[in-house]
Amino acid sequence: MNKKRRLIKLLCYVTMLCMAPSIIGFFSRVDATFHTINESEPNDTYQTADTTFNDFDNFGTMSSASDVDWWKITFSSEGIANFWLGSIPSGCNYDLSVYNSAGTLIASSSKSSNSSEYAKVHVRTGYVYYAKVYVHSGSTYDSSDTYKMRIKNYDLGSANLFTFDYAFINTHPIAQLITPYLNNMGISSSNWQNKDVFFAYDKFPSSDIFLFAYHANKGVLQFNAPTSLTHLYAKNTALIPATEKEIDSYSSSALSDVKCALLIGCLTGGTSDSYGNLVDKTLSKGAFTAIGFNNSISLDDAELWTEKLFYYCESGYSVGQARALTHGWVYDNYSLFEDPDSITSLYTGSKSLYALNIGYN
Repeated sequence: MNKKRRLIKLLCYVTMLCMAPSIIGFFSRVDATFHTINESEPNDTYQTADTTFNDFDNFGTMSSASDVDWWKITFSSEGIANFWLGSIPSGCNYDLSVYNSAGTLIASSSKSSNSSEYAKVHVRTGYVYYAKVYVHSGSTYDSSDTYKMRIKNYDLGSANLFTFDYAFINTHPIAQLITPYLNNMGISSSNWQNKDVFFAYDKFPSSDIFLFAYHANKGVLQFNAPTSLTHLYAKNTALIPATEKEIDSYSSSALSDVKCALLIGCLTGGTSDSYGNLVDKTLSKGAFTAIGFNNSISLDDAELWTEKLFYYCESGYSVGQARALTHGWVYDNYSLFEDPDSITSLYTGSKSLYALNIGYN
């Protein structure tokens, strides 16, 4: 038995000696404290890709015009991952491509000069993804100066969309039109149809995007459920029955997770002497942005306007930029609208729409 133990110890010692160079090499290029990794050659194919981790800074150099650096990453949760390549040496032009576990190209970025490259990918748990850094065709490289590449995964956001089909008014198509854009932005949408105010009141605080589309008036939204007619008011007053709900009833920070509350209905941006202002009250409870309409609007105009707004948001523009581009598009296509002046007359309260991107950009 003693001889067997000595033999096992000897084998373990020899194994550790054999492994030592690779272990030392790994830890010499990985600094977990500062979340940095330096490339290790050879990494010129996806089979020899360097392993990286979420939100690590990865550094490498291009040693020739034909040099390629491959990196690989496995995500612990589903989300939208940003693949970013920057700090490209002056006078150089490097590009970025992203591949799935089967080696299929799924995203790429190729900008001019040494501009940062960026690709956004919907990733899933447990799958390997590859990032390829390479010199743009015909461009120069710098073998002495590093680039930086970073990959960061963001949790999927949520959108709660409340639409109704009642008395010849059907707003369900609005939710259907914008859902693909939301999905592309990494936002999982729930399309709630014909729900009462109590259901919506509970969902509002957990919404990245909260959308209401139906009958409204200054200071009040109307919810037509199959067996009830209920309302959400801005301000809590003695005029409001106990069977209704008010935004006023939320705590001061209850809506702090809401990136954008889009209230699509007639006069949702207006102020009622009795019920207050829906946009102002939503912002006062912590929402980043809120949008209401100053005038009466038609359903057809609302569908066109809302789809175009989310088209521009999905393209990477802030809410403010998307609004401006949408309004420009409305006037470029004036004949499509029943009342272009009303659909572009918005009230957004005291917070800037330009500071917020709905998606993960």
